Amino acid sequence: MALKPIQQVGVVLAAGTALLGAGYVGSRQMRQPGDVAFAPSGYAKVHVAGAVEKPGLYELSGDARVSDAIQAAGGATDDADPGQLNLAERVVDGAKIHVPEKGEVLPAPLGQQPEASASQGKKAAPGEPVSLSTATQAELESVPGIGPVTAQRIIQRRAETGGFKSVDELLSVKGIGEKKLAQMRAFLKP
Repeated sequence: MALKPIQQVGVVLAAGTALLGAGYVGSRQMRQPGDVAFAPSGYAKVHVAGAVEKPGLYELSGDARVSDAIQAAGGATDDADPGQLNLAERVVDGAKIHVPEKGEVLPAPLGQQPEASASQGKKAAPGEPVSLSTATQAELESVPGIGPVTAQRIIQRRAETGGFKSVDELLSVKGIGEKKLAQMRAFLKP
């Protein structure tokens, strides 16, 4: 049976549509963890922060691991301590993955946190900047990007210089560069 010209056009269009659809599905299945464009259902958008080269928001495949999230953020920095994390743990959509610095202690999971003692100081309230002039070590550690070692260095520098007149003076503290200062600036005051 011979097809009429209009039927031939319909067959060609149907075949072309099928090929395009197969190519689209195939391209979606070939994506690697860390790919952002056109993520299929089952993706996870995570916030990677702390001691990584490029902190930020990343969209990963739904079966991605913490190690994949760190790689998507450019890898861990030289002062990172990823050994505190379970690198094989699957990422969950909406999670924040904080890569600690060497010497920084991650808080215990909820329900396993010890009671705070009076000597630990108070945590900074959300939106309330921590004073560099009077902050205790615990208060400084409540600021994103400041772990125990950095807090000790800030307190030592404050004692040596008589205090901080501006947040920018933190650049004189070992381990604090422009990138880290930008991360902490909104949480601090002189």
